[in-house]
Amino acid sequence: MVEGWSSQGKRHVLCLILSVGLPQAAAAFGLEHRPNWKDVDKPVRFIINMAHVPSTYPEAEYVALIQESFKPWTEVETAEVLFSIDKSVIRDESKNRPQADGVNMILWNVGVIPRNARTWGRAFPFGDECDIVVELTTPFKRADVVHTIQHEFGHCLGLAHSTAVATMARFSHFLPTLTHDDRVGISVLFPNPRRPLNQVTATLRGRIMFSNGEAIIGAVLSIVEGATRQTVLSGFSGLIDQQKQVDRSGRFELPGVPPGSHQLLIQPLKMYGGVSDDHHGIPTEDFPDFQSLRVDLPKLKAGDVEDIGKLVVRE
Repeated sequence: MVEGWSSQGKRHVLCLILSVGLPQAAAAFGLEHRPNWKDVDKPVRFIINMAHVPSTYPEAEYVALIQESFKPWTEVETAEVLFSIDKSVIRDESKNRPQADGVNMILWNVGVIPRNARTWGRAFPFGDECDIVVELTTPFKRADVVHTIQHEFGHCLGLAHSTAVATMARFSHFLPTLTHDDRVGISVLFPNPRRPLNQVTATLRGRIMFSNGEAIIGAVLSIVEGATRQTVLSGFSGLIDQQKQVDRSGRFELPGVPPGSHQLLIQPLKMYGGVSDDHHGIPTEDFPDFQSLRVDLPKLKAGDVEDIGKLVVRE
């Protein structure tokens, strides 16, 4: 809950129209609860309340920043997320906090934010809507606004925090554009039937367990690119069906693996800190601890489905 919000002062509200395809249900790997827009009139409409926006930039420039923050999600070729923005300005004094009122809203506020941060945001997904709160403190940069809204809109669409270097990473999402991990997540939620993800990337399957045969649910899976040694894709063990369905035997299915030579890095979530944070989309509340394991993968091609079998980690 967000409390102590002032309703005083004029508020400038911009109308943003969002039209999205209807994704399949999902609740894990970089995926979390999101509004059910299935029965909502299309296009889905967002109202952007700019009551507390600092006068750092002209209103028209804030509109441009909002457009810039949403645009990358529509440019993912393997996903189908479409929207348009109405530049007309309306004023409404009745909207001053996130609330389940059937209206999708981006709400601006100036208040207390985490130390050393210029901006902070949070998405509030309700039953059939999603509100985004953005808090600003001066001085801030244009990029701060763009990437904060971009990250929070990802939550509205159903993406949880990622353990990869990504826009949806918990702390490191100030990136110039979406990363491969972001694009895979949104493609799982909003698949483009004209360019399916599994036709341009590979799928990795396997099973993670201890030596005593106990299944491991919630081990962090990272695809480390062979050429750059950077993590380009993440997921969890115990999730199959493109990371959408829990499997208590420790099996996993990780979609979107880039073609090429890579390694699979298996780690406990504690390596990333904040193991009590439920916004990673991890499918368990019992975070297993074990020694990290790195596995060389066979060279993969687009369209491959590679099953690497059972992988055993040490306690």
